[in-house]
Amino acid sequence: MSEETTPPRAPIGAILAIVGGALLVIGSFLSWAEFSGAGQSEVVSGVDMTDGWVTVVAGLVVVAVGIAATTAPQRPLAVAAGIVGAFGVGFGLFDALTLTDSALDSVAEETAMATSVSFQELRALLDVLIDSGQIGISMGIGLYVVIAGGVIAVVGAGVQLAAARVQADEVPSSIQIAASDPGPTV
Repeated sequence: MSEETTPPRAPIGAILAIVGGALLVIGSFLSWAEFSGAGQSEVVSGVDMTDGWVTVVAGLVVVAVGIAATTAPQRPLAVAAGIVGAFGVGFGLFDALTLTDSALDSVAEETAMATSVSFQELRALLDVLIDSGQIGISMGIGLYVVIAGGVIAVVGAGVQLAAARVQADEVPSSIQIAASDPGPTV
């Protein structure tokens, strides 16, 4: 009888980490906020702000770790993917929750540098315009993609950890016997 070999299973955790990291990167280049008012609208992508570049780097790290983990599930790689993926989720959630304030600060800062009006005066004016409904700010698709990418990366890391644990538990019995046999005693 010949022994059938099963084809190697796809490293699902590593693939999830790669997909999650890619979404972190892609989402960083998409719209994070849209300003609208007076018949005008302006879209701000993640990379227009510092946090977008942080999520790009986080995504690239998760992709690299995921690629490295495709050869074999390893605990340190899974932990790294989980931490960096959680970091990406955290930045995405923080920016989603503070979108209005961050966006108004950014616009006031840019406008203050281009004009002789102070940041504080511009920020106060923008607050009045928001409160009166003359301008609006809405969250763009990019933040949703970043948050989803981070979550997928964390799930992938969890799957990798589970696979690494199963792999460690599947040590051949001959190795276990040899390791537990103290050998001849004198």
